Amino acid sequence: LANSFSSPCVIVCTAALDALYKVLQNHTSQADWAPDTASSLYAKVLTDPTGKVLPWEQPNSTNPYKKGDRVTHKGKTWESLVDSNVWEPGAVGSESLWKEVA
Repeated sequence: LANSFSSPCVIVCTAALDALYKVLQNHTSQADWAPDTASSLYAKVLTDPTGKVLPWEQPNSTNPYKKGDRVTHKGKTWESLVDSNVWEPGAVGSESLWKEVA
């Protein structure tokens, strides 16, 4: 049984994936089009919808951090100062992109 997904849509993956994924384009699913392997169809949601601050993960161009998103990284909490942020918090050159908040 196939599922049809339309963008924008967020799906919850359980079991081994235990993550949220955003649908990037309309499609009818296939067994081998899993969210963690079909990057042209899905993007992992890197922030928690409840506001919980999660550890930083390297985003792709399809799931960058937005202005105001907060992450933890190397024992500190950081806030993104810009939209479409794919830079590592605290890395050289990222001073205008992230600010340390705790």
